[in-house]
Formats: sequence, structure tokens, C-alpha cells
Amino acid sequence: WWSTSTHKAGVLMDANQLEAMFFEHVPEQFCRRALRMIFDARRRAWDHCKAEFPPTEAENVRPWYVRGKVETQLRDVADLHATDGMTHRVLKAPGSGWNHTEVMAGPVLLTAGAVQTPCGPINKADFRLGLAASNQGSLFDSGPMGENLYVMLVHSGYRSMSASDQAKYGHLPASAYLAFPAADLDSYLLEVNLFDRYPDIVQASLPQEWNKEAIVRFMYDARKTSWPRSA
Repeated sequence: WWSTSTHKAGVLMDANQLEAMFFEHVPEQFCRRALRMIFDARRRAWDHCKAEFPPTEAENVRPWYVRGKVETQLRDVADLHATDGMTHRVLKAPGSGWNHTEVMAGPVLLTAGAVQTPCGPINKADFRLGLAASNQGSLFDSGPMGENLYVMLVHSGYRSMSASDQAKYGHLPASAYLAFPAADLDSYLLEVNLFDRYPDIVQASLPQEWNKEAIVRFMYDARKTSWPRSA
């Protein structure tokens, strides 16, 4: 962590301060609902693409359908917390053909995105780079008040070497994290594993036929530390 680092703008907030700042403005219930949403959105995308396309085309279309479901359902979750002061908007970055959803809660601004491995690197879209750069004032104790704290809800998909397992369980997310990016998006200043934080939601969403050993393995594989190349 950067808890001992300094900068001309002040002392950089450490991981505990970042987490405290986030949960001061974002209810735990929102995060619990967002995690359920990731399971649901991926399941809906999987089932729709399986029904509409042959396997060869479904494999190509599914990532974009997952994105659409997550973006849409993220706004639905935020709407459930309007009385908590949460709002959302849909924007299209200049020169981009893609819309993206931003959820706001006080100084916190959250977007969602898919990654290949648990809390792995995310695509450096212009809008993410711009939002991450805006973090710099917020991350320092003496930074300007009112600047955003940018956080990403990053999720990855289930992958198995077994074709039969992939066909049966490919609808599952393999991980879900709150990732607090550095300005260049090359690293994360803080990573919150939502599977570990809310294991009851994960276990309620897993296949009923899985035994305890399968669940333990799934939870272990959902951790970034299980994928050294993503670090």
C-alpha cells in the first residue's frame, strides 16, 4: 500500500482510509445487491445467447451482452438507493461509440467493467483514464474538497479446462471486486473482494449440486492471489 508515501499535494490516503471513505457514502446493501446483480446479469446473458445463437456465435456475442445487462442492471440497483442519495447517468466519451453508466454517491463515482482474471487489468478506455486521473485530488488528505473518488466494480467470468463444466457453469461470474485504480490504470490502490465480503450471497447463487469442496475451490479461485499473472 501507499500509506507511507508523500506528495507535494499532501499525504496519500492509505487503503483503510480509502475503504472508509467509500463505505461512508455507499451503503453495504448497495454492494450486496450489486454482487447479486453480477450473478443475475451473467446468467441472463448466458441463457439468452445460448437460446439465440449457435455455440460458435454465442461465444463471440456473449461478452457484449454481459456488458449491456450489467450496465442496465447497475442503474436498477442504484435506483433502489435513491433515498440514500445515489444517482446515475449514462455518458458517451468524446470520440467513443460506447455508452457507459456512472453511479454517484457523494464524492464516490462508480463504473462497472469486465476483466479476464480476478481483479486483473481493465481495458484503458478514455473515460476510465479520465476518471482515474480525477482521483488524484481526492486521494490526498489536503486535496480539493468535492472531487470524485473513482471506483470500479470489476467482474470476471467462469472458465474451465473441461468443456462440459464450461457448458454447464459458464454463466457464473468467477470474481467480483471493488477496484480503486491508480491514475494510469496500471495498478489498484485498494481491492475489495466482494466474494469474501459477502460469502452468503455467493453460496446462495452457486449450483445446488456443488459440495463443500467445490465451493471452497470456487471461492479460492476467485481471489486475485490465485492468479499471479494478474497481479
